[in-house]
Amino acid sequence: MVAIILGEVVGPVNTTRNHWFSFLKEQLGVIITPPDQWKISKEVGFRLEIQNPEEAFLRVIQIKSSIKKKKNMDVRLAIGIGEKKSEIIDITPGQLTAEDYAESIRIALKKHKINLGIQSDFQDWDETMNLIFRLALLIMDKWSVSSAELVNMLCWERDLLQEQIARRLGIKQAAVSQRYSRAEAGLIFDLEKYFRQKTASILVS
Repeated sequence: MVAIILGEVVGPVNTTRNHWFSFLKEQLGVIITPPDQWKISKEVGFRLEIQNPEEAFLRVIQIKSSIKKKKNMDVRLAIGIGEKKSEIIDITPGQLTAEDYAESIRIALKKHKINLGIQSDFQDWDETMNLIFRLALLIMDKWSVSSAELVNMLCWERDLLQEQIARRLGIKQAAVSQRYSRAEAGLIFDLEKYFRQKTASILVS
């Protein structure tokens, strides 16, 4: 199984489309390798293929925090987990792939103006995770530029000490502590751990 993430930048992109195309290309090139596992459209939408589905929420955090480092910008992310279409020899009627699930939840998210959702073969699990995601969005959608900057840094180096972060950002340690609290970084990364563990368990069940 794989995870497909369909993303769409939301915000006043009409006047900065060329800038966003370059920015997304740069960010996704860092987050996802090799490059043939992601692509961007001129409409500021993008598609990622994640070989290990349990990593999907970490990618969400990385992308969300990257985008929100830009003031007044955000991103809508639809996760589909399922079989990879190109690896299914005989598709039975009604059988859905990771791509199908991602597109289905993408449409639903856009309709209801929700910025994160998931769909897979495991409906009960989907319901639980989508409820948790909606609660998490109460935090993530409100990240400031400085909060997003901190979370993005921690995505790559989770064990950084506050003193090290302060030196890198050129701020006082007390300010790092305040940003960490405002971003609810501990809670978000606890959720990432939960998602990783639960996804791994359902995929082997």
